[in-house]
Amino acid sequence: MALTEKSRSALYLGLSHVIDEEAVEEMLSYFPARDVEESVTKEFLRAELAELEMRLSESLRSELQSEVGALRGEVQELRGEFRSELQSEVGSLRSELQSEVGSLRSELQSEVGSLRSELQSEVGSLRSEMRAMRSELRDEMRRTVLINIGTLVAFAAVIITAVRI
Repeated sequence: MALTEKSRSALYLGLSHVIDEEAVEEMLSYFPARDVEESVTKEFLRAELAELEMRLSESLRSELQSEVGALRGEVQELRGEFRSELQSEVGSLRSELQSEVGSLRSELQSEVGSLRSELQSEVGSLRSEMRAMRSELRDEMRRTVLINIGTLVAFAAVIITAVRI
């Protein structure tokens, strides 16, 4: 059905507040302009408007679905990128950690080796000191025994002399 220029402008002004201007122009493109005044019924306009609303909602729904699909694809792609970056970071951190553990292990082994050698040298010096002390103690005991024997012999001589007299 053709609309007059007056009806077209009234529809354009009325609908441009509700929906986008491009959508209004597209909708009005279905109604060619006529110069002759022709009466249009409200029922016809309602039916045409309902049909246009249905077309617009279907169009918007399909656009939204395609955009949602595209966004889901982007999210999946970003997820994959994030996983790969995360795996590479975890791998590099693992290698750094293993390297650090290896260096700490070697450092501890060298430290344990040096402590072991120090301990062995200390034990050796203590053993030599104990041997020296043991020999000194034996020498002292020999001297003490000899002194005691000398004292006993002297007492015995005094007692024997006293008994003879």
